[in-house]
Amino acid sequence: MTAPLSDQSSIAAWSDAIAAGTPSPAGGAAAALAAALAAAVVALAGRLATAAGLTDAHPETRNIPEKADVLRHQLLGLAPLDTRAYGALAAAEALPDGNAAEHAAREEALAGARMEAAQVQYDLLTVGERVVRLGMELVEHSSATGLADGGTAGLLAAAACRSAYWNLREDLVPMADQAAAEALLAGGRTTLQKVEAMELAIIEELGRRLSGAT
Repeated sequence: MTAPLSDQSSIAAWSDAIAAGTPSPAGGAAAALAAALAAAVVALAGRLATAAGLTDAHPETRNIPEKADVLRHQLLGLAPLDTRAYGALAAAEALPDGNAAEHAAREEALAGARMEAAQVQYDLLTVGERVVRLGMELVEHSSATGLADGGTAGLLAAAACRSAYWNLREDLVPMADQAAAEALLAGGRTTLQKVEAMELAIIEELGRRLSGAT
């Protein structure tokens, strides 16, 4: 990675950095970017529906694009946060561990770095869940022309949420006996259950509405 990545970096720059073979950025940043793209598709589908007058029957969906824009920017910001968090975790893992004092210092640094990395993934999971919800609303209320975009957004965001949950688990399993870690794990499990229920609802609705398509 030749330059620090930010929420303004191109998809090509992120792709190159993730593929470079360094410990970070990695899967967490990729999931944040995927969820951001899902939010962008939500905004697109919502704006097209509004422009075509298709939201008249469901006025509650008219502000979907603005909601999606807020979530998209949050998710873009999580990608560099994840990169920095996992860089800090790698640095903590590389600390010396030769005597009791070094071991204690390393364990303290590791615990802090794990919690920081896990918090980013928890935030990704909770923000991504809101994108899935918007995608589900589009699938439920959009016209046939916006159906595929709503489904794409919801399912892509759901995949990012699932990634975030398992990264969260990986970060916190060594600390599962600590109250703060257990609270994040419990919240993550609850949020993922909501995501998976909405994902199933999206798939079922797509199947129902497209059953006559050729």
